[in-house]
Amino acid sequence: MAEEVIMYNEAVSYRYIFWNQEEYFVKDSSYKPNKPINGDGGFMDDDKLVGIFVREDDLIFLWDNKEYIVLPEELVCTNNYITKETRCFEVVHGGDTICKCEYIPYTSPTFPIQGGDADEFDYLLYLSRNIMKNKESLIDYKKNMKRFTLENIII
Repeated sequence: MAEEVIMYNEAVSYRYIFWNQEEYFVKDSSYKPNKPINGDGGFMDDDKLVGIFVREDDLIFLWDNKEYIVLPEELVCTNNYITKETRCFEVVHGGDTICKCEYIPYTSPTFPIQGGDADEFDYLLYLSRNIMKNKESLIDYKKNMKRFTLENIII
């Protein structure tokens, strides 16, 4: 069995996704991992797992149970509205599209009452605007995740 990867679920605070290259399971905040987090992950409406993590010296993009070792200088991530309600998240590496999905972003039912950011729960938007924004953000992310592992930092 492959080494287990632990990803922090950004959309649901203090929820962890454990993935072993065959299947995943989720633990909530009552569970404290006994090893460092390898990356960040989330789910699509159809339960497809998407994430990015560091294993040894490799930066890995995960889409629908498939791993793609990526180089920051060859990765381009976009996320744009293609209709009034639908977004398109696309990841291109070395000129090849490794992920392309159209989706309607989740909006919390309490948003109109409580206010806040309508994009708060959009994990793919978070990836495209933060971790996978550009070469520099990917390099920083990889460096920080490696530091967590080397220093055995547990969130």
